[in-house]
Amino acid sequence: MSFGRGGALGRGFSRMGAGGGANTWTQFLAPTNLLSNPNAFSSAPWSTFQATLTSAAALSPDQTSDAWQFACNDNNYDSVSQTVTVTNGQTYTLGVYAKAGNISQFTLEQRYGGSAYDFLYDLAAGTATINGGASGSPTGGIVRLANGWCFCWTTKQASGTSNLAIIGDGQGGQSGKNILIFNAQLKLGPLH
Repeated sequence: MSFGRGGALGRGFSRMGAGGGANTWTQFLAPTNLLSNPNAFSSAPWSTFQATLTSAAALSPDQTSDAWQFACNDNNYDSVSQTVTVTNGQTYTLGVYAKAGNISQFTLEQRYGGSAYDFLYDLAAGTATINGGASGSPTGGIVRLANGWCFCWTTKQASGTSNLAIIGDGQGGQSGKNILIFNAQLKLGPLH
């Protein structure tokens, strides 16, 4: 399955083999990305809260220099988000490629009201932990890829028509800490 950044079909990628290695990573989601500018986190319609986003900060999973550094600037919840119009009652999957920087935890949330993240991801441990206070019974997970990258996702049913897709720092109190992110994706339906 291939997925093009920017909403158009583009680079195709293959599933990582047992041996791993450079240039072996998986593109997980379908060709239709509901997010605009999925790898241009400092451009509209993305909005940041407390975080600083730096483009071309490192090699991305496809070995091009277009991964972004997500740096926390405050001791509150630093985040980057985008609001997308969705269909109430449909299931959506939010995913992003991520790599540990000087911290290894971050969150994903599809917000339809409320203020609790869906999953906490630990990139070093390779774990995805559901937030007991998350609304909408989300499911999610993490897949380790080559060169320290992971693909993280959360799937849940829309409980409204406005989905606030959020990538956030792991726990607050992370001023001066960072992770790498690449190519956020929101699709209709489950991961596969």
